[in-house]
Amino acid sequence: YSLIEEIILPKSLKSIGPAAFDYCRKLKKIEFENNSELYQIDKEAFASVAIENISIPSHVKFMNEGIFRFCKNLKSVTFADDCELCVFPAYFFTQSSIEKLFIPRNIKQLTAGWCETTKNLAKITVSENNELFKSINDEIVVSKNKPEDSNYSNIEIVSRNIPKLEISSTIRRLCPYSFSYCNQLKTVHFSEESELETIDHKSFTYSSIEYMIFPRKANNICCEAFSESSKLLNVEFLGDNLVIDDRCFVGCKNLSFLAFPNAGKIKLGKGSLIRISKNCSIFTYPGSDISLEPSNY
Repeated sequence: YSLIEEIILPKSLKSIGPAAFDYCRKLKKIEFENNSELYQIDKEAFASVAIENISIPSHVKFMNEGIFRFCKNLKSVTFADDCELCVFPAYFFTQSSIEKLFIPRNIKQLTAGWCETTKNLAKITVSENNELFKSINDEIVVSKNKPEDSNYSNIEIVSRNIPKLEISSTIRRLCPYSFSYCNQLKTVHFSEESELETIDHKSFTYSSIEYMIFPRKANNICCEAFSESSKLLNVEFLGDNLVIDDRCFVGCKNLSFLAFPNAGKIKLGKGSLIRISKNCSIFTYPGSDISLEPSNY
């Protein structure tokens, strides 16, 4: 452990190595000299430090996973709009207390898990010049698959403070951790014309969602999509050929009603119904073909 509280990094510094400041628990201030030549920040470089705010130099092109992991005092990370960084890495802010974030124009990828366990992330803005990502009211980040696409088809993340949400009919995918730790969320509504197909892994994990009705095209429910959502009561899937992946509802201890009214075929993955309410009722279409992987109960 180090007792250092503040540091100014020289402009000639080009790279910060893995875990360089890891567990500098008294380090509250990290600054970079003007015209910094820094281009790389490696894995877990600032993990567990005590910083509240930090501005990343514009020439940084590479940031590796877990850089701000366990930063319990972190409030914001600032990027210049012309920052050369193209990818937010996995576990970028895992178990940090980050509250607001700006996504600059050159970002082309938000790696799965980048926003894992970001319980306080309430405000997310996106550069107006970004070709793939867009922020709606600083609360919802949506993305295109390709810059030339006319529609935004993915929800990447929503504010952890959002109480309810009406989802655009063009959305096809809810990305990993997109609604995770949304602790004020009660309902999410989809239109009858919804194109939603995939609810990705841990999309709603540890959320406060209570009721959901998923549209007809949503047939792919990935692993742990609703895990540990202890307030979840009722879920209805209108799809006709459903794949519910492993541990999908694990820990949903108050889940009392699951409905599959149109499904001719339902596959429930391993452990998908572990630790749900003992009184949960499951309603299916008469004659449905239901397959249960071992360890479901």
